[in-house]
Amino acid sequence: MNTRQEGIESPRGSRMGAKFDEWDVNLPAYVDLEASTDPLAGDIKNTYTSPSAEDIHVRGPGYLNGEKVVDRTCKIPSEESPYLIAGINVYRCKSDLTHIASKVASLRDHVALQGAKDLKGSLYPQFLIITWNFRNSWTKEQTCVVHLFRRNDSLLLNGDDCGMADTFRRAFSSFIKGDQDSRSRRLKFIFKVREATPSVKKSISALGGEKPVLIAKKLTTKFFEGPNYLEINQDVGSSIIASMLNSTILKASSTMIVDTSWVLEAKDEEELPERVLGVVRWNYVHLGDVCVALNKDYSLVPESA
Repeated sequence: MNTRQEGIESPRGSRMGAKFDEWDVNLPAYVDLEASTDPLAGDIKNTYTSPSAEDIHVRGPGYLNGEKVVDRTCKIPSEESPYLIAGINVYRCKSDLTHIASKVASLRDHVALQGAKDLKGSLYPQFLIITWNFRNSWTKEQTCVVHLFRRNDSLLLNGDDCGMADTFRRAFSSFIKGDQDSRSRRLKFIFKVREATPSVKKSISALGGEKPVLIAKKLTTKFFEGPNYLEINQDVGSSIIASMLNSTILKASSTMIVDTSWVLEAKDEEELPERVLGVVRWNYVHLGDVCVALNKDYSLVPESA
């Protein structure tokens, strides 16, 4: 598979490469934010980038009084996110792809290798893995979109969590130490269309696609933990509305730029302001171009197969 686009740096040559040891080099390819907004930078089809968390508005001070919502207009730009995108891959397989960090060798090995460099004792796992899973009812194949986020250690001081506000630390501690139900009550998904045709925007709006949503209340969501990661699996097919949105977006994705982000919902005023956990921008990504086929044992299917 071609992992470079004309006019675009490979992930290994990008700014992200300086921050991270990136995971894999399949498409979609990483591109710097400046390049993705520069018409002279070249074709950015089938790429993703890391936009500023400030592009996402979250609940700010005054939104809640105690646990009660009192002013829904109190939204502010998020502060820097504690997790930054470190890789995206899309897989297709007839075997189950839940808890993918335990199954796909490149991801499993990457997390294990980087884990040897981890700062011990932090509240924040080194990796946050978020997946979207959906199944083709005709072929019975499962598709899994894998987002690998790595902890933003520039916010931490030698592993000390004092780089994060106490308000967010409180919400995150409740989330990471909580059970399935308590995590589901906090995990919020925000989808923003940056570029699309008017008809696609209208369809997405009609289905409520850009409204912040407690995603684990809408989709069957499973949480898996490893020594240095938390994996969150979301079954897109478990919701009729989500399936309709997914179908609309997949048909038009090669003509769209969208931001996807995850936030922990504040449950009382002492947890405000909220902060984006992680965010990624997708640039004209066509699923058929980026999907990697796996055998039933999760090994890569040779390109000639």
